[in-house]
Amino acid sequence: MFTRAMSGVFAAAAVAAVLVTPDAAQAAAPQCNQGSWGRTSVPSYPYVYHPTYNGDLNCVLGYGSAGQAVFALQNSLNKCNGQGIAIDGNFGVGTRQAVKNVQQRYGLTQDGVYGRQTNLAMNWSFNAFTSVGTPSGCYNPA
Repeated sequence: MFTRAMSGVFAAAAVAAVLVTPDAAQAAAPQCNQGSWGRTSVPSYPYVYHPTYNGDLNCVLGYGSAGQAVFALQNSLNKCNGQGIAIDGNFGVGTRQAVKNVQQRYGLTQDGVYGRQTNLAMNWSFNAFTSVGTPSGCYNPA
């Protein structure tokens, strides 16, 4: 714990280091930059909405991330994992706790950072007919 007040860039860097500490595999993966509808190998769940990095599922999101990738994650956290958080595209305290809850449910390390292991464990929104529109159900890739 810090015993003195910090200010400026050093304080921001120190807080960021405390809030997001990805493991080595996550640190090597790029930051997710979009939400993408992707095909699955299961005919009844053809289009699943995931955070991606230029279409690649191997990416990470953590506290302070923002954009369509976070929106895709929040959508599935709410609709398919029972988390009840704001779907606003901002990875804040609520999203971090929701990710930790999902990680706990599936026996993963509870770091609150979305990465490959969380992706493979959690339930995802899917649309059975097209790659657009309102998701029609949930899918688990495991």
